[in-house]
Amino acid sequence: MRTEADWRSDANSQGQYSEYSEEIETHWVEFTALFDQRRKKESRSRMQMYNILSNETKLSPSTLASFYRHQKIPRETTMDKIIEWIEKKGNKRVPDLSEKFNKVPLVIWALFFKMND
Repeated sequence: MRTEADWRSDANSQGQYSEYSEEIETHWVEFTALFDQRRKKESRSRMQMYNILSNETKLSPSTLASFYRHQKIPRETTMDKIIEWIEKKGNKRVPDLSEKFNKVPLVIWALFFKMND
């Protein structure tokens, strides 16, 4: 299994990884877990999900794709809409990582959720 350092190194070398604050990283983990669960349940492509979520969040598909792929640090207004979507759709399916598991890198948790969908 690849380590977090390996993943970050590859993403950085491809110019595809932005450093997020711990708060944004937590929301990213929640978002990607919910996104992937729904995508799998509805048998949709990522592009189809970006378009569907675009209608639900009033964010562009490219903004959602950039956030999902960890490419840019999102604007505050973008995060407000993403957090609202997470709270609306999450229904507490994703555990609160900030208290129980704060010693485990959040990228590892994102990979864990993706593997266990």
